[in-house]
Amino acid sequence: MSKKKNQRESRRPAAGKKNRGLQLAVYLMLLAVIGLFGRAAYSLGYEVFCQEPMTSEAEAREVEVIVQDGMSVYQIGRLLKSKGLIDSPLIFWVQEELSDYRGKIRSGQYVLTTAQTPDEMIAAMAAQPEEEEE
Repeated sequence: MSKKKNQRESRRPAAGKKNRGLQLAVYLMLLAVIGLFGRAAYSLGYEVFCQEPMTSEAEAREVEVIVQDGMSVYQIGRLLKSKGLIDSPLIFWVQEELSDYRGKIRSGQYVLTTAQTPDEMIAAMAAQPEEEEE
């Protein structure tokens, strides 16, 4: 009977070591996932808040954009991306949501440049139209 008891005791530490190894693996995987989410969050925040124009002033080109009535901000972002004015419609949508001009973009025809930041484009599209002098 004492042999059986010794065999059981000798097995217990091995099982405990397996559990510790499994716990360590789970913790390492969790740490890796947290790191990946942190990196993605940092990248998103950087793109939203550290806005850069597509080109410098010296290389800027003017682009005509027509915002139609009823277009969503994401659709406007897709239009701007297709014209080479921004990199990401999703980032543009977030920037508009966080700007002072949220919900104020007006339909109309605009001349934007590749040297403008997304905030400058949003401000231009949200500005009151100038009244014509008679």
